Amino acid sequence: MGKQLFFAVVVAICVSLFCVGRVFGYLDAIPRLTVAGVPLALCGVAAFASIGYLTLRGRPFSFAYATAFYFFCIVTGYLWMLPGSQIPYNHAVAFVSAFASGTFFMLATLSISARLPAIGLPTGTATILPLGSLLIAAATVIVGTRYSFRLVSLSEIYSFRNELDFPGPLRYANGIVLSSLLPFAGAFFIETRRYALAGAALVLMASFYPITLTKFSMFAPFWFLFLLALAYVVRPRTAIVLSILLPILVGLASLPIDMAQQKSIYHIFGLINFRMFAIPSISLDVYNGFFATHHPTWFCQINVVRTIFGCDYDPQLGVEIAKAYPLGNFNASFLSTEGIASVGPLLAPATAVLCGVVIAIGSSTASHLPPRFVLLSSSIVVQQLINVPLSTALLSHGAALLFLLWYLMPASALAPVALPPPAIKKRPATLSEA
Repeated sequence: MGKQLFFAVVVAICVSLFCVGRVFGYLDAIPRLTVAGVPLALCGVAAFASIGYLTLRGRPFSFAYATAFYFFCIVTGYLWMLPGSQIPYNHAVAFVSAFASGTFFMLATLSISARLPAIGLPTGTATILPLGSLLIAAATVIVGTRYSFRLVSLSEIYSFRNELDFPGPLRYANGIVLSSLLPFAGAFFIETRRYALAGAALVLMASFYPITLTKFSMFAPFWFLFLLALAYVVRPRTAIVLSILLPILVGLASLPIDMAQQKSIYHIFGLINFRMFAIPSISLDVYNGFFATHHPTWFCQINVVRTIFGCDYDPQLGVEIAKAYPLGNFNASFLSTEGIASVGPLLAPATAVLCGVVIAIGSSTASHLPPRFVLLSSSIVVQQLINVPLSTALLSHGAALLFLLWYLMPASALAPVALPPPAIKKRPATLSEA
């Protein structure tokens, strides 16, 4: 990753979030950075970006690298917006906490590069894993359609989503299949050049939208294809950087067009720059504000802890946040949940280290696999990690299962399937040859 490309991402994030504040700043929970606050924001971002560049520079691609870079972007965005925060809490403590959490997470994630001893499944046996994943996905879709199936636009999903009532096992299956099993199967079939089966995985991935009615399920197959296209033209490490930079630039390019047409809804900019990239950073601001006046959860949002010790909060902290701020169900990454919400800003850097160790161990299960396969098979899980708690990503969205599948998959099974040579037709003998 070149220095110019790295800092281009940093600049793009800052410009994008400045525009987000201008466009959506009428919402009380959205930071509105003023010109007077820019110098302070620049100092914080410059310091953190320098540490991020030195930490990420020269690292080979891995799942840990992808996760570390995405969380670097989240913290960069928060440090940039913090001087414009409209929520009262101790901003100085929050700055130090976010800076330390981001730094310690990157160091913990990228410093552990141990290679686990491989189990060594036979190549023939290992191919059952993606085929089984595809069959499980098909069964999950079929069962899901019995509970819900509506072909509606994104603007209409909220009219029907409250009616969804999946059984617990099916609800878990939906998240695990969409986030882990199908990307794993799709990546495997692409690597082995079984494109028909890869297409089937994408079709099944798209089938979850009319069942679950979530924006995430709508765009999951497109995100997979976007990373696939990048992986064919650049190395996976550069693909991760461009997966942030290119969408942000597209959203920024759409903003003046919508403004010139005096549109009240900024579809592309709102979806990409606000919902996809700004919200993970804004969540740090919102959670800091909420838990400045509420006691920490001490991890009671996790079902096991809740069962033993009880809990005063809804198991989905996003529901609690929605009661205080008009932003909907505001789920967030481990920086906000296992960090700020669970232990407070002072101890949040310690939980960031522990989360970094978990990610590093998960990444080591794929150390023997091709980088492009790891990039594609983790494409959706990484997006979940920046939007939901780590415990939720590991269990409800199948990240832990994906780590196990990586560990069981031998690199030899990812060799492209050899096609039989074309049959050579013999030319009929001429009279002279006869």
